[in-house]
Amino acid sequence: MNRTLKAMTAILLITVALFAVGCKKEKKAEVETSQVTNLTSSSVTAGGIVTSDGGSSVVERGVCWSKSSMPTVGDNHLTSGMGVGSFTCVITGLEAATTYYVRAYAINNVGIGYGGQSSFTTLTSGGDNGGGGDNGGDSTDLPVVTTYQATNISENSASVSGNVTSEGGASVTERGICWSTNHQPTVNGNVTSCGTGAGIFTANMSGLTAGTTYYVRAYATNSVGTAYGEEVSFTTYNGVFSVSSSNKVWFSPGNLQYQASTNTWRFAEHQYDIIGENNEFISSTYSGWIDLFGWATSGWAGGFWACFNPWDYNDYSSEYYGPAEHNLTGLYANGDWGVYNAISNGGNQAGLWRTLSQAEWDYVINTRSTASGARYAYAQVNEINGMILLPDNWSLSTYLLNGINTENFYYNYSDNVISASDWAVLESKGAVFLPAAGTRRSIRISGVNSEGCYWSTTYYYNYYNPCAYTLQLYYHYCSSYARYIGCSVRLVQNVQ
Repeated sequence: MNRTLKAMTAILLITVALFAVGCKKEKKAEVETSQVTNLTSSSVTAGGIVTSDGGSSVVERGVCWSKSSMPTVGDNHLTSGMGVGSFTCVITGLEAATTYYVRAYAINNVGIGYGGQSSFTTLTSGGDNGGGGDNGGDSTDLPVVTTYQATNISENSASVSGNVTSEGGASVTERGICWSTNHQPTVNGNVTSCGTGAGIFTANMSGLTAGTTYYVRAYATNSVGTAYGEEVSFTTYNGVFSVSSSNKVWFSPGNLQYQASTNTWRFAEHQYDIIGENNEFISSTYSGWIDLFGWATSGWAGGFWACFNPWDYNDYSSEYYGPAEHNLTGLYANGDWGVYNAISNGGNQAGLWRTLSQAEWDYVINTRSTASGARYAYAQVNEINGMILLPDNWSLSTYLLNGINTENFYYNYSDNVISASDWAVLESKGAVFLPAAGTRRSIRISGVNSEGCYWSTTYYYNYYNPCAYTLQLYYHYCSSYARYIGCSVRLVQNVQ
């Protein structure tokens, strides 16, 4: 009897254990708050992205807002559908010249998940024409002004043009641009004045901080008030790298990442961030992020789907690479992500970023001349292994690095062990970190935190196994890789 009781108890414990292992722990949905758009004196468009349902279906999503910080659904709120993905809501009935706080939210059976808080200030009454007026009055009498994209961007300066297309009901007595590190800058902050009247003008900003995002609006003032153009943004360079004898670039702030469920591309939050084993969860509905891509996933020929399709890694059929002629021609072929994809936290429009060619990668690592002679060093940053690239103007006194310009054939990254706080010092001086994020073959992940491979735009013709060149960290130069293999992507912008 005692033996039987023990056996039943053991069976019960095993059953409970199996049930606990088999159950998926649910949590609140994860949601991000988007920047507001279409701001007027009484309305605004707000929204967000539900990036994960937390293991339980999202039954409601939307935005909540208030004049007080950290609004909840107990305050004003609007709903916008269900499930994961992006959404928007048009908030109306707002008070003019008033600051509001807004958060996206998502509800599942666990509770309410909130995104980060965003704030905005409605325009003054009569300020909807051309973006807003400071002094009220009849909106038809305000000037109309347009803001153009920034040009001549450097580490400490940039230029932005505007166009006064109508002076309104009175002569424009001042025009120019205003800028800030916060959204919706006004003439009460940083301003560069550029004359009077209608027409196109260009203003130069100087004394900017390297590696910083700025928001700019053109403005025009007449006796009725001040009108603003659309807001544009740009990021100053932080560390310039020569990629040839005549061309220079600056690197994106992190590796490229992709979320299939929302068709969203972004840069990693930190340069040392890697997804690792979670890259195996690839599907057209996966709500997590991946950062290892086959060469044919930029959208130029094959489309986005190839980067999450778990095909047999021995299948080299052309449907995964696009038509054969697309693989072998074109300035960037279908290995260039930035030209064809808008990066959500990198300007959010196509054409701002690009991928380096094989020759450019080799020039950065092995050829360019720098002020200190230092080009790269292997390191462990915040416990992640990889390679540090040092900008052209790097000073050896900034931070003591060992093994500069030294090869790394044996995955030895311990020459430089750098904490996150120390890395912030190097990063502020323009250093770039390429983490060893591993590789993916179908859904098999290998080499995480030891092997690092970064795609170039340069194809390598092999009849039996279509290939392209990658920068391989442990060789410190480019060699060919089969295009079906998932590798890392780090994008650049041309220095203007």
